[in-house]
Amino acid sequence: MHFSGLSFALWFVLCVSATQGQGPTPPSDETLPSSLDKEIFIYEVEREEVESKEGLFHVSMMAGQNVGKVTTRDKFSPPFAVTWVVSTDGGNIRFYYAQLIIILNHESGRHTLQVADPALGQQRQRMIPELGRVSPNEFHEVKLIVEEDSYTFTVDGEVRAGGDGDYKGLKDAVSIGPAFGSHLRLRHFEIHR
Repeated sequence: MHFSGLSFALWFVLCVSATQGQGPTPPSDETLPSSLDKEIFIYEVEREEVESKEGLFHVSMMAGQNVGKVTTRDKFSPPFAVTWVVSTDGGNIRFYYAQLIIILNHESGRHTLQVADPALGQQRQRMIPELGRVSPNEFHEVKLIVEEDSYTFTVDGEVRAGGDGDYKGLKDAVSIGPAFGSHLRLRHFEIHR
């Protein structure tokens, strides 16, 4: 099963949705990785291709694009926690929420973690040396926990970033995506409120 597009609604098999029956037909249960929920959540796909094969969702850039996202339809307000289980070919993995952007395997050298605050974005952006690398072709459990007054970002149980701020007024979608030619394999994407 293969999907691509500049910006269209896609049935992505991961979480629950009340709008079942609209949009493309979801993949069958036979294509679901065993660790994913068998319920449905609509996602928005921008400038990338998503393909279900070998029990995983493969996410890569469309030709001529630099950055893409797979985005939740629903918007979330703190407190909530997101868990991804994802693998990269060695390139970027980007995570988004409100003005937050976190980049693993940054294009500037792969070892630097780029973090922008959820409320302040680039006004409060940091480059953290030696915390941005994840090994290629291995799955990593990545978690983002956003509270009303703080956030924490972990990779395989290790805290890589965090901060304090006023996040209680935020309400936005959550996204993950490749950039600059990276290819991701997504096994799990789960949000708890």
